[in-house]
Amino acid sequence: MYKLLIVDDEPMTLKFIKLIIEESDLPIYICDEGENGLEAIELAKKHQPEFLIIDIEMPLMDGLTAAQIIKDTLPNTKIYILTAYGYFSYAQKAIKVKVEDYLLKPLKVETLINILNHGINTSLVEELEQKEINNIRNQIEQLKPIVKKNLIKELLTKEKPDITEIQKFIPAFNWAKFQPLGLLSASIFKNADNQNCNNYDSFLTELDNEIGVELFTGLNNGQVVFLREYSKDIMGKIEEIINRWSKEYKLHCTVAISSITKDESICNSYKEAEEIRKTAVFWGLRGLYCKGDFYRLSFNLSKILEVQRDLYNLLTKENLPLSATYLKKLNSLMLTKHYWYADVLLYSKQVITILLSSLSAVVSANEQTNILLQYERRLQKIANFLELEQLFLEFTEDLASQIHSNIPNQTKQMVNWAIGYINQNYNKDLTLKVMADKLFVSTTYFSRIFKKYAGKGFVNYLQKVRIEQAQKLLLTGKYTVTEVSKRVGFKDPSYFSYVFKKEKNQIPINILKR
Repeated sequence: MYKLLIVDDEPMTLKFIKLIIEESDLPIYICDEGENGLEAIELAKKHQPEFLIIDIEMPLMDGLTAAQIIKDTLPNTKIYILTAYGYFSYAQKAIKVKVEDYLLKPLKVETLINILNHGINTSLVEELEQKEINNIRNQIEQLKPIVKKNLIKELLTKEKPDITEIQKFIPAFNWAKFQPLGLLSASIFKNADNQNCNNYDSFLTELDNEIGVELFTGLNNGQVVFLREYSKDIMGKIEEIINRWSKEYKLHCTVAISSITKDESICNSYKEAEEIRKTAVFWGLRGLYCKGDFYRLSFNLSKILEVQRDLYNLLTKENLPLSATYLKKLNSLMLTKHYWYADVLLYSKQVITILLSSLSAVVSANEQTNILLQYERRLQKIANFLELEQLFLEFTEDLASQIHSNIPNQTKQMVNWAIGYINQNYNKDLTLKVMADKLFVSTTYFSRIFKKYAGKGFVNYLQKVRIEQAQKLLLTGKYTVTEVSKRVGFKDPSYFSYVFKKEKNQIPINILKR
């Protein structure tokens, strides 16, 4: 239902209009009545009617003045002026107010009905048009992020993007122009373990409020921001925001910055910023960094050959723990300077390639190639220095395994010792890591050799031993199911019952009932 406000200082006119509306079947009702221009303004503000019928000649404020004020605040309200024949001198002013129509006194029922009916139809059309406009606007807004992301990808991935095509989108994003002087690549972490978080929008909004940015969007594991300025002052403000976020929100920001010059494409600036960000994340650094903060790592062949000789001597003496310690110490030398991420990966690949040549006497060239490809794939996924250390530890173990493949007794004896230890200590808190630490090897290596020589995986073997011992205890009839589960090393009686049934095809309680 549409709302109609009527204002006239003649009570009979108000009653007559009210009677006509009540008797009609128009989808309209009278929301209120007034007697002067001031009341008209207050009531219009209160009800915000779709339609207003107002007399011209009224005390305190005339209808046209009131209509002008109402039209300024409620431009969609349709206003109809009540006037007598003698007042057509007001017509010019009424046109400026943009009233819908005139109603001449004395009012005729048919005229009022026709005018209001026409107004309702017009309102319906306008509502439909506005709805369509809103739908189009919503669709445009929904597409904006996609368009913006595609636009940025065009800028970042092509050496010579189609600038003419890009310029077409500038008005849609309310840009006066697009001439960035700097570029940021940012990652935000919840903690020191490099766990990504989703606070980018808040961070970038704060950046925009503080320094004003040209454009930003999310790509891969980071955010790309185009800066309007590139100066020490801007860098100082960015560092302040990073420090504030670290203190107030306990969020760690790694931000890389690169300049954009006329002589260098945006694509190259982005590549530089990404390499800076990856390098900073690799070394676990937080804050703002530029290319001058990192060092190039030169490839020293004689040094690597020396490493190869020393490591091989340790491995042939079957001293795997000392070999791993030696390699870890060697890697730690890189911590003295923060080298570029790409250089570290390349250096690591070269080290692995040369160390693999130690296997030439026991491993074929094809097998060496397969091992190299395996570690190359893993190197590409390395995100930080700790992961690189772990990779080299496992590589050392693989080298040892290959060197001693012709005398497998050592690893077999290692597994036999582990089996004996499990059989005697099954009721203790045994895990893959606990066993691997006792033998000074990695969990990956221990898991692999245990399954090879024991015929079962570590977890399956431990559960089998525990269930066998549990069955013996249950058959004595001295203990409850809960007591037995604890005595054989299970923390959860329900999980114990599940494993027992899986191994023995019956639940533990059935054995107690025998």
